Amino acid sequence: LGAGFMLLEVGIIHRIIVFVGSPGAAVSVVLGSILFSSGLGSRASDSSTLPDRKRILVALLGLTLVCGGYIFGLETILSKLYGLPIWGRSLSAAMILLPVGFFMGWFFPVGLRATIKRHEGLVPWAIGVNGFASVLGSLIMLPIGMIFGFRVVFVLALVIYWIAGLVYLSGMVGKSGP
Repeated sequence: LGAGFMLLEVGIIHRIIVFVGSPGAAVSVVLGSILFSSGLGSRASDSSTLPDRKRILVALLGLTLVCGGYIFGLETILSKLYGLPIWGRSLSAAMILLPVGFFMGWFFPVGLRATIKRHEGLVPWAIGVNGFASVLGSLIMLPIGMIFGFRVVFVLALVIYWIAGLVYLSGMVGKSGP
């Protein structure tokens, strides 16, 4: 999940820098918006009465729809908002990014609960692997984006989320025993 999260986050930062017009403002807007909304997504996931498997499906479908919208419609939306002052572009970018963070936030709590059920001692290891994957995701994003385009970065991030979701849904995560 860490790699997918960072691919999306850093890829969005690179795209929003041009729109907002200031690298510092773009980083602040993207990080603030995605971290805030992923926290809301984590909270929504935890308070949902859906079984964990359905939570993963909701998150996968929501993230797919949002990223599909970004892949095919983000340029059009942003082009209509270029005339706004920097604070207006920043606020617009933050609002546009809330849904992606919201759905990304659903995955980690469900995966962590599954890890606790299977082997509580693996929780620190899972958090460490996720952190390591986050670093790798942020490092590989730029060359992939420069060579293949940032749409490919979004697609790759979605593929990572789908692989993680399908592993969870296949029952490989959260079962007790060997």
